[in-house]
Amino acid sequence: MARFFASAGAAGFALFGLLGCSAKASPYKSVVLCDFERVSDSASEDPHYDIPTALKRPNYINHDFRWNTSGYAAMEPIGKEVAKAEKNKPFYKFFEGKTAAKVRFTVPADYKKADAASQPKRWESGLSLATDSYTPLQVTDWSPYAYLAMSAYNPGKLDQTLRLRFNDSAADVTETSVLLPAGKPVTVEVDLKRLSAARLNTKDLRGLTLYLDTAGQKEDPILIFDNLGLHTGSYAERKKAESEEEVAEEEEADWDSEDEEGAKKDLGLVSKPEGLSGTAAAAGASGTAAP
Repeated sequence: MARFFASAGAAGFALFGLLGCSAKASPYKSVVLCDFERVSDSASEDPHYDIPTALKRPNYINHDFRWNTSGYAAMEPIGKEVAKAEKNKPFYKFFEGKTAAKVRFTVPADYKKADAASQPKRWESGLSLATDSYTPLQVTDWSPYAYLAMSAYNPGKLDQTLRLRFNDSAADVTETSVLLPAGKPVTVEVDLKRLSAARLNTKDLRGLTLYLDTAGQKEDPILIFDNLGLHTGSYAERKKAESEEEVAEEEEADWDSEDEEGAKKDLGLVSKPEGLSGTAAAAGASGTAAP
């Protein structure tokens, strides 16, 4: 099973740079597979896309929302203004950029017409980011990374079991799943050791499929995804490093903002060690990892 973590804010997919002379860079590396920030250009996807326009903007489907689908799933951009209009604070904090991906996992209409005996026991509704999808999987060598992670939000009233399928260049496949609770943004994390254990070639991954088994569901489930990426550190490790860097940055800013008189006063304390409480040595040592 994949793990997930409560995520009220950013999911921690940014690469952390140097934060000052005394700040340390994060030891963990990340790469974005899809952040859903590149939205479609209506002009470039017009069926009457003319040659002059094509010469100026030759980016027919150069965006993040053209994954391969089974025909029973549809993806479109959704912006944080929707969450703001709905006054949905957890959903609003879910966004790290301007847009995320709203995916409708379709339940076929004939489910409602057929009797219970004729309904299928299983129905896969999903979509894939692959080397042959219009929005391509651009990183195929996953061997330097230890985790795959993404933000996920289930706005529905029912919990949903999201299934993740991985396939490599030899068509070897493995799967895992995670329960997405209704109404709660989370960060899904998959330990990539499971790929090696399943004998997949992590140096040549060809696709990731996200799907639901919608058999028996009465309404089309909707899920929101964002910040799909690979990481050398776990979510907890990266959040801890982020917290430590923020503390180091604050300390650097405090030191840099001191005026000359303030600096002289602090230097004067050196001659009065009896006035020190002993807590100064511990300052900056606090800070805990985010959940």
